[in-house]
Amino acid sequence: MNYDSPKLRDMLAAEYALGTLHGRARRRFERLLARDETLRQLVEQWQQRLAPLDYVVPAQQPPERVWLAIARRIAAPRPTAAGERPRTRAAGGFWNNLGFWRALGVGASAVAAALLIYLSVVPVAPPEPSYVAVLLDQQAHPAVAINYRADSRQIAVSVVAVQTLGAEQSFELWALPKGAAPRSLGLIPASGKVVLNLAGDARVALEEVPAFAVSLEPKGGSPTGAPTGPVLYSGARVRL
Repeated sequence: MNYDSPKLRDMLAAEYALGTLHGRARRRFERLLARDETLRQLVEQWQQRLAPLDYVVPAQQPPERVWLAIARRIAAPRPTAAGERPRTRAAGGFWNNLGFWRALGVGASAVAAALLIYLSVVPVAPPEPSYVAVLLDQQAHPAVAINYRADSRQIAVSVVAVQTLGAEQSFELWALPKGAAPRSLGLIPASGKVVLNLAGDARVALEEVPAFAVSLEPKGGSPTGAPTGPVLYSGARVRL
């Protein structure tokens, strides 16, 4: 494998940052990282690009049956010698057993594999699609992250990098429909998070919006219904 190929190096760095590089390929890549400063910088860049997703991708609580299936696989009885009676655990002993928690920490890969096996055989209703966008500044640094679901009339906005905003200024978020004028989604703060309510048919329209932007406007927002100040951040939408 030609590890000098820029395209391959960038792809491997992205997979490593995502956590999708496994087994021998991951160990081989980590050996390369130990002696390749440029490769480490590539991984760091991908980690920075992906970090805003922590702000916008909602946490999902697995159903109890998933945890029970994992527990059953981890606690599978060990083989017994001829004539030996299998050992049993007292009620509640499984979760309170120190050996179990050590095994859980060491066997994270096995747990993930068990979860994948379980989900592959148990039908699960597909969730409503959700969308994320990470808006970058002129230096390609993440600044604002947004998230919304197809079945929701709200859009969640997180300001990843704290900004400076004058007393007579506002940040305004815009949807950028393909072949149409920018559409205001509302004002956003200089830091922290906000949930913007989508009026009318905005929910349906946003499913077809490929990109978003933030402009600097007078206090209270654009007086014209279109961006009047400089566009500070922009980014494409991704469907999850």
